[in-house]
Amino acid sequence: MTMSELAKCDVVPPKTVVLTFDDGYADNYANAFPLLKKYKMKATIYLVVNRFHQTWASDKDTKQSSQELNAEPMLSHEMVQEMLASGLIEFGSHTLNHVNLPTLSYEQKQTEIAHSKIMLEEQYAILCDSFAYPFGFFDQDDVSLVAQSGYTNAVTTQNGYEAWENANKFQLKRVMISGRQGMIDFMLKITKGKNR
Repeated sequence: MTMSELAKCDVVPPKTVVLTFDDGYADNYANAFPLLKKYKMKATIYLVVNRFHQTWASDKDTKQSSQELNAEPMLSHEMVQEMLASGLIEFGSHTLNHVNLPTLSYEQKQTEIAHSKIMLEEQYAILCDSFAYPFGFFDQDDVSLVAQSGYTNAVTTQNGYEAWENANKFQLKRVMISGRQGMIDFMLKITKGKNR
């Protein structure tokens, strides 16, 4: 399922999986998209609207600009259109500029959250229902603004699983899968939500 499809569920069907990708890097098109098409799997990709400005990517822990990430190519408008046309990909918002929301004024938060939704909807003729907090950083104002802006769900970077019936649909946990980890770690994360 996509995140917006999941958000509409009262009861989640067994063995349901939602694949999510943050930021809007071109490797989502080059590496993930062919596999999603091959296995007829859906995914949600969270786009940074101003992703072509090569200065916004920074390391979550050090809060320093990441030259490696800023050098990575981003999804072009044509790639996004092709992925949308497949019916397999939902695009959600990851703000205008991949900002640390809790550090912003209320007005700046509102612009980043609400205007990114509007711009994605206008640019790609879609309904943008899903949101991801950049770096996973958020406060209660951010959660309220996401709901008020018309999103139906929002994901964090808090690791783990929780019962869907009890989950706050605007603070959803995810299990992070990294290419730096081996198959045992992957299996543990998929079954237990963590690798330790």
